[in-house]
Amino acid sequence: MTNEGTTPIDEVEVTDLTADQPRRKRRTGLWLGIGIPSALVVAAVIGASTILIAPGVAVAGTSVGFHTAGQAAAAIEERVADATIEIGGTEVTGEELGAEVNAKEAAEQAFRDHPLWKVTDWHPEDPYAPTVTIDNEQAAETLKAKIPDLFVEPVDAQVVFEGGAFTPVAAEAGSGPDLDALAEDLSAALVNGDGGITVEATDVDIAPTTSTDAAKKQAKALNGMAEKAGFYVGDERAVAVTPEQIGAWLEVIPDGEGGFAVAADENAIQKTVASLPEKVDREAVDAEQIVDSQGFVISGGEGQDGWKLKTTEGVAADFAAALEKGEATEKLDVEVVEADVTQKERSLEVDLSAQQAYAIENGEVVKSFTISSGLPGHETDQGHFRISSKLEIQDMSSPDPEGTPYLQPDVPWVMYFNQDEGFHGAYWHNNFGSPASHGCVNMTPSEAKWLYDWSPIHYDENGYGYGLEVWVHA
Repeated sequence: MTNEGTTPIDEVEVTDLTADQPRRKRRTGLWLGIGIPSALVVAAVIGASTILIAPGVAVAGTSVGFHTAGQAAAAIEERVADATIEIGGTEVTGEELGAEVNAKEAAEQAFRDHPLWKVTDWHPEDPYAPTVTIDNEQAAETLKAKIPDLFVEPVDAQVVFEGGAFTPVAAEAGSGPDLDALAEDLSAALVNGDGGITVEATDVDIAPTTSTDAAKKQAKALNGMAEKAGFYVGDERAVAVTPEQIGAWLEVIPDGEGGFAVAADENAIQKTVASLPEKVDREAVDAEQIVDSQGFVISGGEGQDGWKLKTTEGVAADFAAALEKGEATEKLDVEVVEADVTQKERSLEVDLSAQQAYAIENGEVVKSFTISSGLPGHETDQGHFRISSKLEIQDMSSPDPEGTPYLQPDVPWVMYFNQDEGFHGAYWHNNFGSPASHGCVNMTPSEAKWLYDWSPIHYDENGYGYGLEVWVHA
C-alpha cells in the first residue's frame, strides 16, 4: 500500500552514499521541523536498503545492483535465455539449447552477501558464476536441425539370421558436440559478460542405444530356443521346427530401450500348423518285453502310444505369442491311445542230477534239454547266476595249466554265466545225459542255438552284460 504523496519503495532512486557531497553544518533544531513527506522519503530509502542488492553486483554477467532478489532472478534467467552461442558459424540462443541456471538461488545468495545497506560490500571484484545446465535432449534436437553436420548417428547392434543361426551384428558408435563442455563454456562466457559466445564443436562419442553385448545375448537366447523348437505332445517333440523355419518366422529389431523386440509371423506359422495332423497322428505300437524276476527289462521296447490331434485352431497364434516371449515349445491337444506292453519273465534252470536244462517263461517250462555237465573233478558249480556274455562261435582251450591240455575250435552258441562256465553246443561227442565236460553245460548244436536265440542279453554303457538268470542245482 502507498500513502498519497509518497513514492513506492521500489521506485525510489537511491543516490550513491559514498559520493562527495558539500558538507552541511549540523543543525539539530531543524530535524524537529521536518515535514512528513520528507520523512517518508528517508524511511523509503532506509527500507529499500534492506531488500535491494548492492550496486556493482553481477550474476552470470548481468548487473543486479539495486534489484530485489526476485527482480535479479528474472534478469539472470533472461540473460541466460537470450545469450547467443555461435557454433560452426551458426547462432543459437540459450533458450533453444534448454540452458538454465538456478536463478532464484543465485539471486538470493547475491543479496545475502551484498545487501544494499552494507556499503562496504558494494562493487565486489568477483562476479557470481552460477552453473549453467543444458537440456541435452533439447540441445541435440536444436543442433541437429540447425547444424546436422555436427552429428554422426550411432548404429544400434542388430540380430540377423544367417548360416543356420541367429548372429549378432556389432553396434557402431556415433559422434556429436560435447554438450557438457558447451555448458561450461556458456557459464564462463556469461560471467565474463560476453555478448556473444563462440565455442568449438568438440566431438564426443555417442553410444548406440542397443549394444553389441545385448545383440550377442539375444542371439544366444534365440539359438538356444531354436534347438528345442517344435510342437510337443507331453514331453515328446512330435514335430520338430528347424532353425531355418524359426529364422524365417521371426523379425528381431532394437526396442529403443537397449534390448530387442521379437515379432513372429503368425501367417507363416499357420502353413506349418496346417500340416500337423498328418505328422502327429499315428497308430499305437504294442511291445513285448523280456524281464527277469526283479522286473528288469532285458530286451524289448517300451511301445508307442497312438495320437489323434484334436484341433489346430489357435495353435499358430499361440506359438507366435510363445516365440515372441522366447519360448518355442507348443503343447498340442491330442487323444492318446495307449500302447499294449506285455512282459514275459524268462529264466534258465540246470538240474545236474537229471542232466537236464530248462527254458522257463512266466513260471512254466517251455522247453527242456538233455545236457552233459562237468566231469568229476571239473563239476559244474551250483548256485544262482546270470548270463553275462554271448558268442556265436569261439575256440576253447583248457583253463587249468595242471589239467589235461586241449583245444576245441569253433565251439558254437556260447553263453557264459559263471566266469568260464557256460552253455554251448558240443559237436564232438554224443554222450548227452551224462557228465562229459570241463564244467560247461554241453548241448547239441541245434538245441544250443535255440536256447541262444531265446535268451536275450542287455549290455550297459560299460559293456557289462545282463542276461537271463540261471539256477544250477543237483
